[in-house]
Order: sequence, then structure tokens, then C-alpha cells
Amino acid sequence: MKTTVSTRKIEIYVNESDKNLKKDFYKLVRDYSYFTFKHANEIIQHNFMLHIIKSGLGNNKNNLTQEEIFDKLGELFGCKTMSVPYKFSKQEYRDKLPSSIRAALSNTINKLFDKEKAEVLQGKRSIRTYKNGMPVPFMSNAINNLTWNKDVKNFNFTLLGIPFQTRLGRDKSNNKHIVDNIINGTYSLCDSSFQIKDNKIFLLLCFKSPVINSQLETNNVVGVDLGINIPIYLAVNNSKDKLALGSRDSFLNQRLKFQRRRNILQRDLKLTVGGKGRTKKLAALERLSNAERNFVKTYNHTLSKEVINFALKHNCGTINIEDLSNINTNEFLLRNWSYYELQSMIQYKAKKHNIIVNVINPKYTSQRCSNCGHIHKDNRKTQETFECTSCGHKDFADYNAAKNISYAHTNEFKKQIQKHSRSLEFCES
Repeated sequence: MKTTVSTRKIEIYVNESDKNLKKDFYKLVRDYSYFTFKHANEIIQHNFMLHIIKSGLGNNKNNLTQEEIFDKLGELFGCKTMSVPYKFSKQEYRDKLPSSIRAALSNTINKLFDKEKAEVLQGKRSIRTYKNGMPVPFMSNAINNLTWNKDVKNFNFTLLGIPFQTRLGRDKSNNKHIVDNIINGTYSLCDSSFQIKDNKIFLLLCFKSPVINSQLETNNVVGVDLGINIPIYLAVNNSKDKLALGSRDSFLNQRLKFQRRRNILQRDLKLTVGGKGRTKKLAALERLSNAERNFVKTYNHTLSKEVINFALKHNCGTINIEDLSNINTNEFLLRNWSYYELQSMIQYKAKKHNIIVNVINPKYTSQRCSNCGHIHKDNRKTQETFECTSCGHKDFADYNAAKNISYAHTNEFKKQIQKHSRSLEFCES
């Protein structure tokens, strides 16, 4: 059975009636958060130290194999090579962090280190560092006695021996349904984490759920065009079904409100030399930035959900979306909207329904006629209008582009684009 891993953010609080004991539990949670970030930075340093040692032993006169070098390192530290960073700092944090946090932290950082070390050594990125307030990882078996409390309509559980209760609120994200499935065994609980943010504790619950078998047709493809006037335009490859999502004006109006408020706060800060007044204004600026970030994230969640619903409605098992790695952010709307976040949301939500997502090259998709395949820059008359100079086909420009994107993964389409590119190079030479 295919499964997908998801994470839900749920607010929790210490569920203890004794005030002194409750205070001690909160202090313990804060201590775990503080020592986790300290421990994380030491592990990443030990990882690079170990990598340097391995590289040095690699230039050995005895011509030892890599496996033999690893064995000798293991003998030196008294453990397996991958466990060296964990072993190296285990003694210092044994009494400060539970073994569940230490083990989960070591696993997480080792995976990130293996993924990023090549780019670090090439100078493409710096060594990852961690700040106080980072999520505190723990093993899945650290959560116990997870039960539903009918009286308060929330879940009770113990985490690392500390009693907690959830605060689901109106539960728009349907978190109760997810936790119920974890309790009855439909979903599997994975290693998760908790985080302290704005004096609140949030459980970042990670779980594995079965992929929904929707019996979709993979040959039915949704093309997703990310535009300027219309944020998302959808089209299906083998039908005339289409859908426009979002509005440039409504999105920009909301973002401009945030920016005007930010400009006022920043202007006030220039007139404030120091003291508590400046601190309060900086806090207000931080709250405004968080509100703006939450608005964009919620907006992207809404759009990505509509894209998946459109694919399900039209029995489409494949979604084509533009590659945004080289997107031009000079345009005002693109500077104010996280396109890459939207792409990521579409990808992970599609995975839940076993929908294939192709990230395609959008080159010439706005100049190509979706009717006859003719490519020419004069086909795109305006931002809204498309008229083919070959066959005379007229259409809304964003719909034409979305239609082309729905074909862009095919070999025929790729060959046509390559042929056109070679023709342009020949003419220029």
C-alpha cells in the first residue's frame, strides 16, 4: 500500500492542576527547547569534524578501503561511524535532554548533513546553524496515552512524561479526524516535534497515511499556468474544461495594506532612539510580518486545494506545473507572492491522491498556438489576447498557455520546442 507523510500543527498546553508542578513542566519544556538548539549545533560541527577525519584517513599509506577506515573510526569512538556525533556529545546532554530527543535530533541532522555536505564543500552554501526556538524532535514512542476527552472536546496525552491537552478550536484543518485515525491505527504516528513560538507550544504532528486510490486517468492532464493578472489558470489537455483562480487586484490590495502599515512603523522607528518604546515598535513590526506571511501561506493553501479539486473533478491523474527555479521576480506581483511555496503545496497535496506532478520548462508556452503548434512571438498580442499568425486561432492568452503546459511533458512537444530553438539559433548566426 502506498503511503504519504504529512505534518499538522496543533496548539497544546500543559494539562496539570497543581500550579507548582505545572510551572515546573513549562520550565522543563523551555529547557528542552534551549538545549536542543545547543546540541544541534554541536552535532553539525562534529559531523564536519568527522568528515575531515575521514578525508584525512583516506590518504593513508596502508591503502585501507573506505569500509576499513569506517571500522577504525568506529573502534576509536566505540560505536558505529554514523553514531559518532551522537556518541561524542552524549555525555554532556544525557541529563539535559531525554534519549528520545537526542536520538531523533541525531537522525534528523545526519540526514540533512548528508544531503547538504557536497554543496557546503563546494562553497555553494554555508554550514547549517540552528537558533533557539527551533522545533524539538522526538521519537514517535514519546507520545503515550493519547485519548479523546469528551468533556473538553480535546485530546489528552503525555509527551516525554509531561501531561498535555490539545487546543483544537474550531478545527478548520480537521485535526480531530487525523488524530482519531492515529488512535484507531488507520494512520501511523511518525517521529514528530514540538516548538515554542510566541509563548505558545505547538505540536508538529507527523503521520503516515495511505494514498487515496482515486482511480484517475494519468493521460488526463491539468496544465497550471502561473500568471500575472490571474494567479492561476487551469486547462485540461483533452477537453475544453478550464478554471481561473485568484485575482491580482484582491491579492495586491491586501499585500499593499501590509506594506503601508510597515512603512508607517518603520518611519516611527527612525524617530525612536531606544528604550521600551523602540522595543514595542519592533515587536509590532514582527507581528505585522508574521500576519503578512500567514496571509500568503493561507492564500497558497486555498489555491493549491482548488487545483487538486479541479484535477479530481475532471478525473486527471497528472498535473503539469511550470518550473519556477529561474522565475523573474522583478515584476511587482511576483515579488509579493511565493510561487515556489504554491508549487510545493500542489506537489504534496497531489501525492495524497496518487496524482503525478510534472515540473516542466515553460519556454515558448505563451508563444505557441495550442491549436496548430505554431510558435512565434507575435502570437501573443497582449497580456490577455492570443492570436495565431499561422492558423488565425484566437483565445484568452492564459488559457492558451495553460493548454500548452498540459502537453509540455510529451516527447512530441519537446521535439517541437527544440526544433524551434535550433531554428532561432541558425537565424541569429
